[in-house]
Amino acid sequence: MTAFNKAHGDTAAVRMNLTSNEPLYREYMKRVGVATWDEDDHEWTGVETAAQQLKQYVQEIQTLGRATDPRGDLGEISDAALDEVDWYTLIVDELVQRNLDDGRDESAGLPADGK
Repeated sequence: MTAFNKAHGDTAAVRMNLTSNEPLYREYMKRVGVATWDEDDHEWTGVETAAQQLKQYVQEIQTLGRATDPRGDLGEISDAALDEVDWYTLIVDELVQRNLDDGRDESAGLPADGK
């Protein structure tokens, strides 16, 4: 486990890699895009599906990275305990930003309990 993972946790470590590497960021945003804003019900739908797809993607690149790049150039992802990552939060944090960008309250359409 890297020092960053130890200090900040695996969710923050995975987020850092997903947002600081352009190809990974594009893939991250594809998974976030699975969740859609429902204008009629004023809520986000597909959040759980988006979280599951993000988890699957990161698991695949972690496995592939370990097989093809044993030096660990995937950064924190290569070392993260993916079962400890809060995938739902990684999606919701981006939806909060989309709410703000679209002029909605930051928690609009998101469950009050976070899930």
